[in-house]
Amino acid sequence: MKIAIAGPFNPKCAEKYFSKDYNLPNINITASSVNIYVCALLELGHEVIVFTSDPYHKKTVVYIGDRIKIYCISSKFRVRGFGRYRMHKRIQNYIQKEIQNIDILHAEWTYEYALASLKYVEQKPVFCSVRDWCPYILSIVKGIKNKCYWYMNFYMFKKVMLEQKVCFIANSNYTKNNISEDYPDNHVVMIPNPVQSEFILKKREIYPKNPVFISISNSLENIRKNYKVLLMAFQDYLKENETARLILIGSYGEDWKINMQQNGLLKNVELKGSLAHDEVFQILDCASCLIHPSLEETFGNIFLEAMCRKVICIGGEASGAVPQILGEGKYGILCDITNPSSIVEAMRQTENKTLVSKIVSDCTEYLEMKYLDSKVAETHIQLFKKFQKEG
Repeated sequence: MKIAIAGPFNPKCAEKYFSKDYNLPNINITASSVNIYVCALLELGHEVIVFTSDPYHKKTVVYIGDRIKIYCISSKFRVRGFGRYRMHKRIQNYIQKEIQNIDILHAEWTYEYALASLKYVEQKPVFCSVRDWCPYILSIVKGIKNKCYWYMNFYMFKKVMLEQKVCFIANSNYTKNNISEDYPDNHVVMIPNPVQSEFILKKREIYPKNPVFISISNSLENIRKNYKVLLMAFQDYLKENETARLILIGSYGEDWKINMQQNGLLKNVELKGSLAHDEVFQILDCASCLIHPSLEETFGNIFLEAMCRKVICIGGEASGAVPQILGEGKYGILCDITNPSSIVEAMRQTENKTLVSKIVSDCTEYLEMKYLDSKVAETHIQLFKKFQKEG
């Protein structure tokens, strides 16, 4: 099958399918779910054409490998303003070059990539993976700049979600329920995000002597990620265990750091900034617990990645899809992530070695049963074939 993917993708993830003469750009490093999915399709023997944005180069470049072609479409604009909205036209133009050569068009997220794909609903089966829930994000963001950014996203989101000829793929029951409630006439199926089988540890014997908590996000300043409350909870936990450390991975501004310091919230805290995917795994392998304080997630890939490395997870009991991913507490510890005292109690539970050993042991089978990249990719293929027959 020849599948076109329109979404953020890091070409470096597929470098084994290219000649060594290519100098593939290392972009879109946070789109792990799409990166894993594309590589899994290739491993299953399918052909893939990727349309992705490149924010660093002024010219669009096409990379051709073994069963994969990548259009790295420049997202640099001379005129500032509605650049992200106008980007869908560029993506659309490149999809047009390949539309007759593909069987399926699959858009990732509900913004410029999905908007670009709507033009082709009469020509090919079009699918859209809903990987965040725009109405919720818009409801909580603050500041004029952020509000304007998410209002533009919401405009694209609405146009996409109102197209009933698209088959929507929800990455969790939480996402599926949101779609069904707000857009009851849309066709929606649930397929979870994947995890790479090669990252799953069969055995881990070495854990840090003293507690090492880790938390990972695109942005530590994002209000939805709730980091101030986590930092408050950690400072309370330090009163009981002064040897504990908290490692935060994610972008942040100097003003945010200064504010946290002035509030006394960075004692025993290491700020690592943004890191490449392999660097994140290196730190996970030195951690005893992952804490993800997000108020809402439509999935939460970082939980799967922590489970892969046999790191116990703490997440919010009412944080969107988080309870589902953590098996309602079977595969991690759930707490009231808005309450520092509740987070501290969850931290205390990670000191119970018997509990931790049982949970991380169960997680391996759980990952292999539900989230393996090959299984998730094959589920997509079966969905695509079903729509081809019905069409």
